[in-house]
Amino acid sequence: MAELREVFEMVTRQTEPDLDSWKEQQDRQRRRGRNRRIGAFAVAAAVVVVVVLAALAVITQREGGGSAPADGPVVPSVSSPSVTSHSFIDLRTGKEIPLADTISASASSMSVSPDGTMLTYAAEIEPYVQAVFVANLDGTNVRPLRETRLSPGGAFAPRWSPDGSQIVYQAKDGDQEVGDLFLVNVATGRTTRLTDVKEISSHLWYMSPNFSPDGETILFTMPRGGSLNDQSWDLWSVSASGGEPTLVRRDGANGAFSPDGKAIAYVELRNVGHTVKFGDLWVAGADGSGARRLVEGEVDLPRWSPDGTRIAYGEGGGISIVDVGTGETTKVFDGASMPEWLDDDTLIIDPRLGDGSVEDRDP
Repeated sequence: MAELREVFEMVTRQTEPDLDSWKEQQDRQRRRGRNRRIGAFAVAAAVVVVVVLAALAVITQREGGGSAPADGPVVPSVSSPSVTSHSFIDLRTGKEIPLADTISASASSMSVSPDGTMLTYAAEIEPYVQAVFVANLDGTNVRPLRETRLSPGGAFAPRWSPDGSQIVYQAKDGDQEVGDLFLVNVATGRTTRLTDVKEISSHLWYMSPNFSPDGETILFTMPRGGSLNDQSWDLWSVSASGGEPTLVRRDGANGAFSPDGKAIAYVELRNVGHTVKFGDLWVAGADGSGARRLVEGEVDLPRWSPDGTRIAYGEGGGISIVDVGTGETTKVFDGASMPEWLDDDTLIIDPRLGDGSVEDRDP
C-alpha cells in the first residue's frame, strides 16, 4: 500500500502530481487488470485504483478543472477525519475517504463483495419501507433488490455469499420481531426463505447472518426464552439451501466465520435491567468447541480480517482491532461502529455511535 500512502500525502500537501508517474501507474493497473485472474490480490488492486483515482479527481479540481479518467471507479473525495458519513479508513495512515453520497446516509450493515468491487447494505427504499441494496464500490449503479422490500419491520443484515451470486438477509415484520432469514439472487432478484422461526420478540432481534467460506452454511443469532427482559442468545447454523437449524454455541451472538472456515468469533450478551449489554469477545472452533476469551469488554459485531489474523469490532462508540494470536488490542477509531473490512489495510466505518447496549442503537 505504499502507493496509497503517497497519494494521501500528495493530496494533503496539495502538490502537483507527476503526470509521467501517473501514466505509468495507470498502465501498470491496466496490465494487472488484464493479466491477473480475480483472486487473492483483487481486493488490494481495487483499493489502489479507487483511492488513486479519487485523489487525482480532488487534485484536478483544486488545480482548476478537468475530469478524472473514465476507465476506473472514483470515490468522491478525500477529506479530513469525520464521523458524519460512512468512510473508508486506511489503517496505515489513519486517512479517510467518504463513501459516495449516492449511498444512503441511513445505510447499515455494509458488506463487501468477494471480489472487492461492490457493496450491499440495508436502507429505506421509500419512507418506512426498507430493502437490501447493492452498489459499486465507487457509489455508481446503486439499486435496490426490490423483492427484499418490507414494511414496517424491514430487511436487515445483508451479507454476500462467497461466490458473490447471492445475499443472505433478515426480514422481519415489527419493531421487536426477530423474523427469518432469506436469500436473494443478485442477478435475478429472486428470494428464497431459509428459516421458519416461530414468532418471537426480543430487544436484540438482529440475527447477524454470516456465510461459511465454502458457502454451504450460514451462522446466525437467535434469542432463547419468552420474556423480553429474561432472554439469552445462542449461535445457530442453517444450510444455505434451507432446512432445520442446528445449535452451534449456547450463550453466543453475532458470530462470524474465520476466512479459512476453521473458527468462529462471537460475543456474549447479558441482561442489565431492561437493557441488553454486549460482552466479551470469544473465538472457538467452527463447531463451537474449544472456546477461548479473546477480549474482555462490551464487544459488538466482530469481523475477521481477510487474512484471518485480526478481528475488528465495535466497542464503546469506537472501533478496535485485536490480534487473534497474541490478544493484543489497538483502538483505531473513535466515534464509529459496525466495521467492515475492504482489505487487510482498509476498513469501512459506520458513523453511528453506541455504548455497547441494544437500546441505543438501530442496526
